[in-house]
Amino acid sequence: MKSKIHHFTFLVLLFCVGFNAFTRDNGIDLVTDFTTESAEPLAVHGDFVLRGAALVSYTGKSTNVVIPANLGVRLILDDAFAHSPVVTVVIPEGVQELGYGAFASCEHLTSITIPNSVTKMGAKIFLECSSLISITIPNGVTIIGDKAFDDCISLASIIIPNSVTTIGDGAFFGCRNLTVIFIPSSVITIGDSAFAYCNKLSEIRVDDRNTYYSSVNGILFNKSKTELVQYPSGMESTVYVIPNTVTTIRSGAFSSCDYITSITIPVSVIAIGSYVFPGCRNLRTISLSRKTKIDRYAFIYIDPAPVIHYYD
Repeated sequence: MKSKIHHFTFLVLLFCVGFNAFTRDNGIDLVTDFTTESAEPLAVHGDFVLRGAALVSYTGKSTNVVIPANLGVRLILDDAFAHSPVVTVVIPEGVQELGYGAFASCEHLTSITIPNSVTKMGAKIFLECSSLISITIPNGVTIIGDKAFDDCISLASIIIPNSVTTIGDGAFFGCRNLTVIFIPSSVITIGDSAFAYCNKLSEIRVDDRNTYYSSVNGILFNKSKTELVQYPSGMESTVYVIPNTVTTIRSGAFSSCDYITSITIPVSVIAIGSYVFPGCRNLRTISLSRKTKIDRYAFIYIDPAPVIHYYD
C-alpha cells in the first residue's frame, strides 16, 4: 500500500513540475525544453527565442532586423533565421559564432552586418540566399564552410580576410554574379568545386605570398602548378592548353565553362576523373594522349559529347 502511495505522490510531483515549466519572469516567457540535454530554459524575448546566450530562432515577420545588444547573444544556433522573411540583419558586437545554416534560404536577404567578434561560421550558413549582393567576412574567421554561399546567385562582391585558412567544398558554388575572387596568403585548403558554376567569374587572383596556391592568367593552381584547381567559368577564351606541369585536374575544375570549345591536355595528366567538365555545353574537341585514362563521368552534362583527338 505504501509503495502505491509513494508512486502516486511521485506522479503528482512530476505533473506539477511539468505544469509549472511554463512561467513568466520579468516579461520574458520561460519555457522548459525537455527535448534537449541543456538545462537552460528557453526565453522568448519579443521575436527572439534564446537559451542562455544562444539565439535559438527568430520568429518575427519584420524584414529589417537588429538583434538587440542587451540580449547578450554569443551564439546564433543552427537554422536560427532559416527561411525567414528578413531583408537586412544587424548582428551586435559580442556574437562569436554563427551556426550551420543559420541564415539558409533567406531568399530576400540583401545585406547583413557581421561584427568582428565573430570567429566561426558554419557550413551552409547563407545557402540559397538568392538576394544577397555583398558581404564582408570578419577578420578572425578561419573557415568558410562547405556550401557556405551555395546558390547565392546575386552575390557580386565578397572580401575574404587574411585569417581564413580553409574554403570548403562548394563554398561559392553557383554564385553566378561573382566576377573576381581574391585568395589571401592565409588559405591552405580549397575544397572541390569551391567556385564551380560561377558563370561570370573571369579571374581568380592569389596573393603571391600564399605558399599553397597560385594563379596563372586568372586560373587557379596549387603552388607547384601540378594540380589545376579551377578554371573560371566566365573566362572568355575559347581555346585552352593545360600547362605540362599539371598531373591532376580537380573534379569540377571546368564546370559550366560556356566559352571554351577546345582543350589540350598534356601527357603529364595520367587520368581525367569524374565531373571535370560538367556543363561545358560548347566544348567540342579535346586533345590528349592515349595513355590518359578517362572516367566515364568526365564529360557528363555535355550534349553532344566532345570529339577526342589523340596526339600520339
